Amino acid sequence: MSTIRFAVAFLLSILIVHCSRAREWTDSSGVFTVEAEFLEASQTTVWLRKPNGVVIQVPLERFSEADQRYLRLLPGVDISPANPAISRIEQALAAKPAFEFVNTQLHRVTDFLAERGGIDIDFDTKALDEIGVGTDSPVTMQNKDGTLAEVLDRLLNPLRLTWLVRHDVLLITTPQEADASPETRVYVSRGNHDLAALIKDIRATTAPGSWGPGSCAVRQVTPGVLLICQTQPTHRLIENRYADKLRMIHPTDTAVVPHAVCKNLTLALNDCTPVAFMETPLDNVAVVLGVSRGVRIAFDRQALSENGISLDSPMTRLLKHARFRCVLDLVLADLGLTWFPTESGILITTRRRATEIVEVEYDARRLTLDPSLVDLTDALKNTVAPQMWHDPKASIAKHPEKEFALAVKNSWEVHWQLAQVLQDLRQAVR
Repeated sequence: MSTIRFAVAFLLSILIVHCSRAREWTDSSGVFTVEAEFLEASQTTVWLRKPNGVVIQVPLERFSEADQRYLRLLPGVDISPANPAISRIEQALAAKPAFEFVNTQLHRVTDFLAERGGIDIDFDTKALDEIGVGTDSPVTMQNKDGTLAEVLDRLLNPLRLTWLVRHDVLLITTPQEADASPETRVYVSRGNHDLAALIKDIRATTAPGSWGPGSCAVRQVTPGVLLICQTQPTHRLIENRYADKLRMIHPTDTAVVPHAVCKNLTLALNDCTPVAFMETPLDNVAVVLGVSRGVRIAFDRQALSENGISLDSPMTRLLKHARFRCVLDLVLADLGLTWFPTESGILITTRRRATEIVEVEYDARRLTLDPSLVDLTDALKNTVAPQMWHDPKASIAKHPEKEFALAVKNSWEVHWQLAQVLQDLRQAVR
């Protein structure tokens, strides 16, 4: 018996040494290699320790296919497909573009930054029009060693503008619009921290006047996991200020609502859809988009007519990296329109028409240890579009017949947000 125990221990020791020792890693081009020990991986980044003790961070997409397959086989490593557009934006925000502009129109500056970073930069023209700021506003500035994130703050603050990462683009908008559109993020505790005390500290020190019922909120949904509803600028503050205590989950993909009418759209919604429209009539835009993804796109003609919106309305958009769903959101935003899935494809309509209540069932297994789902439903209701639950027809509760399932009634807009948060929660608990 002792001989068997010795043999097992010997084999385990060999396995542990083999898994922890340095190996040679190759980049996606097959040209560059590095010898290093694997430490940790997220959906977008891998941490390695070189023989000299230096720890390096390498974007997952830069590894060869063989190395990526190796990483996926490691125990406890979950590397889901990253959203390429968002990964590209995150890398660009950390880069340091050098330039000098003198009395250059704002859109020409953003065109330069977009080209340099390999990303899409778009304008929330409706929000800019409301405060009387044009994309042709003159800009004079230079940069030598500031990151793109720092550059954007310096560039936009004097114009009373800000920036967000939304719809697969870096979106230039107004602080008013940013404040009116809080987003829900999932955070995972780094270690055994007192989350109750941490929540109290976050509320007291980070945008302290913004927390309250029906607006911004923070909830613990399961041990070690927080849901925080806040504006994107405040999320950036939280992520930086509490970097040693919390890690924000970055969505790996655009979640699709688990509803029968979405089933045939799942692949199309997440497909990268480059577009170049210049004063193109709205109905022609719909035809081009529908053909490109094999999806039937129809118009709610009565709703558009009642709101004075013509199918001849000219649309201008240049997007290289955004996904189909995000392209739809961006193209329609200027006219105050939106869309939702139907049994036959997609219907373009007004935001008011899109507030109709839809019932969807969600799988909540492994998201909480509480079979009653009370803590989960409370956290979701207070952090995912909290103002949209006031409708008497809207509700979120444990499914009456299925264990660890949610029955949710709300608009399509809320369902898209909820599906994304639940997908991020699954990443967090993994």
